[in-house]
Amino acid sequence: MVNIKNICIIGAGNIGVTAAVDISQNPSYKVTLISSRANEINNTFKKIDSDTGIETIGKNITVTNDYKEALNDCDLAIITIPSFLIYEIIKKLPKNKLKMILFLPGYGGKEFYCKELHENGCIVAGVDRSPYVARLLNKNTVKASSKKSIRLAILKDQISLDLCSFVEKLFKIPCMPLNNYLTVTFTPSNPILHTSRLYALFNDSSNKTKFPRMIKFYAEWNDASSELLFQMDSELQKICKSYPQIDLSGVVPNPIHYESPTPQLLTKKITSISSLSNIDSPMIKNDNFYLIDFNSRYFVEDFKYGLALLKAFALITNVETPYFDKVLKWYSRVSGDKLFDEQDKLNLSTIKSCPQNFNIITINDIINYYV
Repeated sequence: MVNIKNICIIGAGNIGVTAAVDISQNPSYKVTLISSRANEINNTFKKIDSDTGIETIGKNITVTNDYKEALNDCDLAIITIPSFLIYEIIKKLPKNKLKMILFLPGYGGKEFYCKELHENGCIVAGVDRSPYVARLLNKNTVKASSKKSIRLAILKDQISLDLCSFVEKLFKIPCMPLNNYLTVTFTPSNPILHTSRLYALFNDSSNKTKFPRMIKFYAEWNDASSELLFQMDSELQKICKSYPQIDLSGVVPNPIHYESPTPQLLTKKITSISSLSNIDSPMIKNDNFYLIDFNSRYFVEDFKYGLALLKAFALITNVETPYFDKVLKWYSRVSGDKLFDEQDKLNLSTIKSCPQNFNIITINDIINYYV
């Protein structure tokens, strides 16, 4: 295991602040939080446990917006920012000094920007799902609960138990190894979970539709959302099976992940998760009503860098995905993003982090990149 002393967390959002507080409890690490809003926040952070109410104060966290200074002596960069910002962030990382980069979470095609880092000896790692359910109460206080476990993969190499142990100690969450990074990329978390819900919730609406109130994203989850989730999960499993040369048995379908074998049981399970109950839908208030917020990360992140990316992998092995297509075409229509060309084919040039844009266009290319 590499010797890690200086940890830089990039992004002072929900996950970044939570991770900074947790990691700072260990005096072995120097923790720096890099944020574009560094001038607006101080270095005193607090985490409130959603389950127990216990408050934890961050210890000796340095806050800065100076990437060059912060990264100069950085051993581990933990990146918590959205996928659509990853390219600009990767360009800022030192190519020959960094020992490890860890994405929280790792899906979204982030690994395609890390080829040079990997070739220079940097460990490129990602977890399959976020370690926390977290929401900032203000710029310095976060309310969060830890997941029961996380799973970790690294690019092109067999992960070691020592590395999993290191990550487990960082977040105080059990960490299990995955066979390959493609399993992380295919994890049916937000790219499937959020997009199925958004379609079921808003498919009959537009950017001008007025809603009388805010809708809870999870607490008001319905069977239509669950049924579509099942259908898209099934299509993802077909994509996994189309890459038999790579062990993708670790891509656990949501019905199994949530221990819900039917759409109705999944609805019951999701609406009962207390840590998700207060999360709102991507809507913004306008006078006395609400509008859909198409600029929300739910839309900008989870369609172009989530579901569309999975569709791009399906194209390589010619797997048909009618439910993916229905949801993506709806998003393309309501958002104005031209995800499909005049021939009704996925416009890969609009999906920046898809493999085809990195000259990865065949099954053998996929194998060579991930294994």
